[in-house]
Amino acid sequence: MRQYSDSLPVGPHQTDAEIEGYLIDSLSYDPHTGDFFWKIKPSRGIALGSKAGGVDKSGYVRLRYTFKGVTRQLYLHRLAWRIHYGKWPDLVIDHINRDRSDNRLCNLRVVSIKNNARNAGPKSGKYSGVHFETSRSMWVAKIRVDDGKRVFLGRFPCPTLAARAYDKASSEYRGEFGYRNFT
Repeated sequence: MRQYSDSLPVGPHQTDAEIEGYLIDSLSYDPHTGDFFWKIKPSRGIALGSKAGGVDKSGYVRLRYTFKGVTRQLYLHRLAWRIHYGKWPDLVIDHINRDRSDNRLCNLRVVSIKNNARNAGPKSGKYSGVHFETSRSMWVAKIRVDDGKRVFLGRFPCPTLAARAYDKASSEYRGEFGYRNFT
């Protein structure tokens, strides 16, 4: 099984006080909407007060900015954390509702890489932890626990019942970080 470190690569905006100051002085953050706005006019094509950042192909809101002639990029959920709490997050920022573009403060939390992965949705199919067993014509629910082993949760006549069994086990084994098929 692949092991991950909980440390993240650190960008220049986190290590260079001048860049950090530029970002904080140039942008305002609304914790209720999750939006960022320019307090300055950063370039000819961008108006003062306009919304900052855009959604990338992975669904995250990212800001491209130029500081002293060098163009850089920054995920805005990390900057939201820095602006509100006064320090950069030391771990991963998790979007609680799994909407990567929702940067409202109430939707962000600092978690380990492992706990962030637990909040991921199904990799295939409609439900997480559920697959169809053709030999028995039944739906099977399983969950992977901390030691890497899979726990068999049962066979069910329909995928909905299997998904509900998975959700119950997810609450038990993973607590607040566990993915739920039904909210």
